[in-house]
Amino acid sequence: MAAEMNEEKKDLTDYSFIQGGNENVDNGYTPKIPDTGQFYCDAMNDANINMVLNNVKPELIVLIGFSDYGKSTFVGSLYYYLLTKGEVEGYKMYDSDTFSGFERRFYLRSVKNDEEIKSKTLRTEEEDEYLLTLNLFNPALREKKQIIISDRAGETYGKYVDIKERIKKDESISRAQRVLIFLDTTKLTEKWDIEEGKFRQLFGGLKECGKLPKDATYALLFNKIDLVEKDNQKKNDFVAFKQMIVDFFCSQIELSPENFDCREIDSKHIHNNERFEKLVKDLIKKDEDSKNEEQRLKKVLDWVGEKMK
Repeated sequence: MAAEMNEEKKDLTDYSFIQGGNENVDNGYTPKIPDTGQFYCDAMNDANINMVLNNVKPELIVLIGFSDYGKSTFVGSLYYYLLTKGEVEGYKMYDSDTFSGFERRFYLRSVKNDEEIKSKTLRTEEEDEYLLTLNLFNPALREKKQIIISDRAGETYGKYVDIKERIKKDESISRAQRVLIFLDTTKLTEKWDIEEGKFRQLFGGLKECGKLPKDATYALLFNKIDLVEKDNQKKNDFVAFKQMIVDFFCSQIELSPENFDCREIDSKHIHNNERFEKLVKDLIKKDEDSKNEEQRLKKVLDWVGEKMK
């Protein structure tokens, strides 16, 4: 009986049920997730991400940053924005295989300032799974789009600084099409020497291990800018430091400044947040001018098409 029921299930690749403008999508798809003790539809890892991929070429976005830099807060805000906005750049989110992973990040984003809730679980932990999927559909183009987001814990990147063997096991960074580097802007003016040292070691290790993608699009995100702009002295200090910081990352990634996308963002507040909205739209929209698109997509598919050992 179970086998018959499985045979009747629609595959995620069958999107004939999606009609232009129809937001009530139910494809009856149940991903085959191994029994790893994780929540159903939670974030995934390099191995079980293969269980939920379809025939759409995925786009891999990797978030890089240390603990409490706002990576998971951004993911939670992105998820909420897509759910409530309805349509972004012509695309609608109709499904995800990692709803629980998104919901947890959105919850943690919402309670971070609640003084009654003090727990280590207010951010992504190192043992947490980190790959999240978004399935989008453009009714006008009749086109599907799948985005995979790698949201590793800040502790993981902290250990990459000291243990290169851990970097060698990372299967996502080297295959990324987009790399978003998160900075905690509140720490830059007073603690830049410490931040610079950590990032220098991190990117040095990534380059040494051959994990820094050459064909990816890079963005440097000065997060929590809203907290800096509230203080005129901190704001002036940041303006004075900003170009030096941009030049540093350009040298680490070996990019010229004109090819490095630098933005100031507030990843927590969604409403009336033009900076956040602009970033989301640029991540979602169809990238018609991207160079080496087929080569990068092939690299992504080569990875997600095989189980990691």
